[in-house]
Amino acid sequence: MGHGVARAPVSVIDHLQQVSVDGAMVPLVHGQWAEVKSLAIGRVVPLAGGPKAVDLSYFARLADHVRFTTEARLEFERRGTENAREVVAVSDGAEWIQGFLDEHCPVAVRIIDWSHAAGYLSTAGQALFGPGSADGQAWVETQREALWKERPESVVEELKRLETDSALEPVRVARQYLERRVDQLRYAEFRAAGYPVGSGIVESANKVVVEERLKGRGRRWEPANVDPMLVLRCMLASDRWCQRWPTVGKRLRRPHRRRPTYPRPAAAPSPPAEPSPQPPLAPHLPPPPMVVDGKPTPIHPWKLYPACRAKT
Repeated sequence: MGHGVARAPVSVIDHLQQVSVDGAMVPLVHGQWAEVKSLAIGRVVPLAGGPKAVDLSYFARLADHVRFTTEARLEFERRGTENAREVVAVSDGAEWIQGFLDEHCPVAVRIIDWSHAAGYLSTAGQALFGPGSADGQAWVETQREALWKERPESVVEELKRLETDSALEPVRVARQYLERRVDQLRYAEFRAAGYPVGSGIVESANKVVVEERLKGRGRRWEPANVDPMLVLRCMLASDRWCQRWPTVGKRLRRPHRRRPTYPRPAAAPSPPAEPSPQPPLAPHLPPPPMVVDGKPTPIHPWKLYPACRAKT
């Protein structure tokens, strides 16, 4: 019997989760634009109009896909995605999103957003028949219905045939996009299993969480200020403000409570000591007289030195 530390049993979250990821461009200073990547996670519930994700939470950063993938782990841990009964990931199928899902929920059922896939068919139809053409609209509706209700391989075969005949670039692009993602286009099977097939939860996050605050007339952002604002926006939109603000607010206010320290200026050199003033000189007076009226005064040598007088 082993002596390892016993682990607490993992509680499985008994519901279906939806994970969706996308990006939105925001304006920076000096006329630059950059992509904010957003993650939305919700609990899927069956409704009369189809499955819908509720209890949504969000994570967004102005970052490349590597840093975004690393830092988004905290949101997956908060939502317990690893322990969810089942996870469905609905996105536009971008390559960086596939790597993101490989990292955080590799067993998730991956679905291409329905409107995104249908948009490729619309672009191909306009290239084949001309914008607004009745024949083009009829062709698009036929292909959309086949993609929605039947196997996606039939739509890919139709695009291959038209690509050979027309050699139009939009047709080739649509064929390549759908052909590489056939397993993520089985909408009839997904709907039968109760999975959502739209990524509206993250598209609304782009608008409400990101663009509503960061885009607008005259708004330009320093890159260093974008993520702090996104943290606050995600807290608010995820209904975590009351839970998280006391900690975040304290952290944000801490630097402002410290009194700034400045280097003390060097002491100015003392001025040279002024010489002490000399007392004024007494005025020069003539010596007192030694003879007055023919008689010697008391200061006459004869008076001071009688011996001198005797010699005289």
